[in-house]
Amino acid sequence: MLRRALSSSWSPARDLLRGGAAACGSSGAGAAPAAAAAGAPPPRPPLAGARPLTTSSSPAAAAEVTAASETERAIGAKIAGGLPGAKSVRVEDTSGGCGTMYAIEVVAADFEGQSKIKQHQLVAKLIADDVKQWHGFQLVTKLP
Repeated sequence: MLRRALSSSWSPARDLLRGGAAACGSSGAGAAPAAAAAGAPPPRPPLAGARPLTTSSSPAAAAEVTAASETERAIGAKIAGGLPGAKSVRVEDTSGGCGTMYAIEVVAADFEGQSKIKQHQLVAKLIADDVKQWHGFQLVTKLP
């Protein structure tokens, strides 16, 4: 049923599934075509212009935070600051730049001996206040 509904004309749900900006407050069927006609810039490629941010005062224990915007860097710094064994944190706004969906990848020694559920709970606890303002996020945790 969903596939059939998406195959007809443009809809906010269809735009969202294709990675568009419908989640950012587009109000209806005319929003995306009007934006395209107005010469709106295309969505930013993943991690365009990303630069690493060192978040620890100890160079040996510093986690590399990869993010493209200040908001993404702040989220990454919060995660890296709460995980002393973090090697890298990558944060990407997947909502087209409006800050409602994020893809987060964390590589940390802190995850040693923990199940994936416990790893995800540990990271989610660190960003719980931020998550309240989001539509959602994808989380990948790995051991170094």
